[in-house]
Amino acid sequence: MRTFTLLMLVAGLAYGVPPIGDTGSSSLAPRTVTLTATDQMRFSVATFSVKPGELIRVVLRAVGTQPADRMSHNFILLKSTTDVPRFIMMASLARQDEYFPRALKDEVIAATTLVSGGQTTSVTFKAPVRTGEYPYVCSFPGHYNSGMQGSIIVRR
Repeated sequence: MRTFTLLMLVAGLAYGVPPIGDTGSSSLAPRTVTLTATDQMRFSVATFSVKPGELIRVVLRAVGTQPADRMSHNFILLKSTTDVPRFIMMASLARQDEYFPRALKDEVIAATTLVSGGQTTSVTFKAPVRTGEYPYVCSFPGHYNSGMQGSIIVRR
């Protein structure tokens, strides 16, 4: 897990995302956005706005009754330039890595682990400093194509 966290930090720095520890003040707490993921393969929040460099904590709660091997969810925030269909195709081939395509890790700004019914996970990250729209997806097979996607709008 440390390797994954380090890779996420390096990917963020390369894309202009300041490191999480670089807040200028240790008293700043992240703004929390809670997403619920359902058996209907939808995120409860399809779009939300953030400020450039804002510290964000995304909490992902999975609700549902399906077994984990049939219905799990994650949150993966991608760069605005990512070829999302290609990312999703590569993710579908990465079962051993929880459907996270390691070869495309440089396209990822932030990601959670997979969770299933009744489980919760979270990720804290700094929003990109560049304004624009950044897609987020669930990479579990079939979920993106069923509509489990959204976007973060970075605006001043």
